[in-house]
Amino acid sequence: PLLLGWAALRGARVRPTRAELWTLALSGTLLWTLGNGFVVLAEQQAESALSALILSSTPIWVALIESVADRRRPGVGMSLALLVGFGGAALLSYPALHDGVGADAMSIVVLLIGALSWGGGSLYQRRRHLVLDPVVSSGYQQLAGGCGMAALAFVPREPTPTPTPVAWAGFLFLLVF
Repeated sequence: PLLLGWAALRGARVRPTRAELWTLALSGTLLWTLGNGFVVLAEQQAESALSALILSSTPIWVALIESVADRRRPGVGMSLALLVGFGGAALLSYPALHDGVGADAMSIVVLLIGALSWGGGSLYQRRRHLVLDPVVSSGYQQLAGGCGMAALAFVPREPTPTPTPVAWAGFLFLLVF
């Protein structure tokens, strides 16, 4: 709501068409609820080094989705770039992975779904060519993602949060700055 209010104050069109709203709701759910939300859910059981390595596969998923959608293989340069990027993430994760990390199979699957969802949500919106202000687009995506995250919080039966005044101050600091 804050982004949408800011966009309205700037004179941007904040009322999307039905087609735009559908695109924003779907991409926001893919990006925030399934992309980020699944990572948060999985990291309760999976260690960060393994999570980072799995999530670094996101550009690979994007290239695969695009190659299927466009019915053409990624070029050699793109393939090498993806390999170097993933190899770099593997190199950074290697010390922790070598020492042994823990994760259950479901967490790994959820992390892979998160990486695939983030890539899919990015591509979905990019291919829809919205004519909305980026702040408006982001506002609606985050609204959809927030609703999905609220629903997702019930899956592991998360307790109702009771933030302290210090937590509220930190939130306000991050919100403003």
